[in-house]
Amino acid sequence: MIEKFYSKIDKKLLLFSVANIKNVSEKRLDTSPETEYLQSSISKLKKGFQIKPHKHKSFERKIYKTQEAWFLVEGEVFAEFFDINNKKVFEKSFKKGDLITIFNGGHCFKITEDTIFLEFKNGPYFGREVDREDISQ
Repeated sequence: MIEKFYSKIDKKLLLFSVANIKNVSEKRLDTSPETEYLQSSISKLKKGFQIKPHKHKSFERKIYKTQEAWFLVEGEVFAEFFDINNKKVFEKSFKKGDLITIFNGGHCFKITEDTIFLEFKNGPYFGREVDREDISQ
């Protein structure tokens, strides 16, 4: 099961999605629409499963923004999410096994327990001044 959160300003614009590994009942759950820059999924595979050796082709892609995903290995994170007009639209505590993929809008978080989480972003990274815009609260 994937929870999807859309903009209140542009109702078709996906802000972020949330899934937890314990709710995956199929072999692979794609948590990103194919049109987004950052692709995330959760796979639940049986012993012996294999993928044939392969590599990904090089080709030009145009990327106009940074997207990111967090996977909580352990601990707890309290996160707030902001719409494209910088207004807060959602807040939640996330725990072990949660995968949060952020496509649009803004976010902030506070660690509420000792935590290990994996963070993924599309690159290349050109530095904070190019990549980030602070949101006033």
